[in-house]
Amino acid sequence: MKKILASLLLLLSLSVSAQEISEKENQDNYLHELIADLVQKEEITSDPVIILNEQLLTTEALDTLSISKFEITSYAILKKEQKDVENKFGKQGLNGVLMVKTNSFQETVSDEDYLAKEDVLYLIDGKATHSSMLKHMDPETIAKIDVLKDHDSIAKYTDEKVNGIIKIQLKKGSK
Repeated sequence: MKKILASLLLLLSLSVSAQEISEKENQDNYLHELIADLVQKEEITSDPVIILNEQLLTTEALDTLSISKFEITSYAILKKEQKDVENKFGKQGLNGVLMVKTNSFQETVSDEDYLAKEDVLYLIDGKATHSSMLKHMDPETIAKIDVLKDHDSIAKYTDEKVNGIIKIQLKKGSK
């Protein structure tokens, strides 16, 4: 009887441990689940722009990132139909933009600022981006910066009314 009881307790504890591990894995991969869910609901498409606490996530960073659902305090989705999404986030922005904030985030820029009209066009390797994305850029990845201020040079890149263009060329292999 003691052996049967001990065996049942062992099986029960193993089952509970397996369930806890499974729940922990789900919590740690919640960002991936959230993205998959939003893709399924057609809120975004595959390969969206992902901004975590005002930092643009690369695919490599996303693959190694682990965030539980308890860490996420809010998220917002910008769809391709929304004004200036492509201008601010490039062609990848047409897949949708997912902006996620976690408990550790201290707000310095509001969500509206991401789509606020700017009077300067920022180009990184030829792709338009919002100025807020520049503050997280590693200066060591920059190969060259050009500032265009004359109307004829600006007209080569955009028909928008901007006061200038800042072109940033990254070193080869930088993202």
